[in-house]
Amino acid sequence: MPAKIKGWEGASHLSEFDDGTSHIFVNVGSPGMWSSPPHRTIIAGYAEDDKLDQVWDAPGTFVSKMITRKYDLALSMNYSAFPGYPQVSRIWDVFRSRYIARLMQEFGIKVIPDIQYGLGTIDTDIEFCTDGLPDEIPAISIQTQNWGSGTQYLRDEA
Repeated sequence: MPAKIKGWEGASHLSEFDDGTSHIFVNVGSPGMWSSPPHRTIIAGYAEDDKLDQVWDAPGTFVSKMITRKYDLALSMNYSAFPGYPQVSRIWDVFRSRYIARLMQEFGIKVIPDIQYGLGTIDTDIEFCTDGLPDEIPAISIQTQNWGSGTQYLRDEA
């Protein structure tokens, strides 16, 4: 993992934001996404689903842009999988995330997997949220902004 990471949403000019040494966390679909420095950028799948759906609709095109522009690090896509969604829908979104991540890996892009842990119930979601991941994974990403009281799951497991 890079030592220093800054999150950039494209709201300011990159030249004002970039310190020249930090890695830059850029969400899919952010304005100016493709203008960030490739070897210091982490392309992140923490965007709204309509932006992530554009990746799903043409994954080869997206990965080709990453390769052509020499981006080599990404977080897997984080499709919405809220507790009120049917379990089959949550499983489908995990599948889409893993599929795109695997495609990136096949072309040499390093991928940190996103785990949507705790959005349904721990008993049901943990089984499929970790499917397809290696046993000893060096890093994972977990988005927590939508958990609300879901953080209780972590306390129960500890």
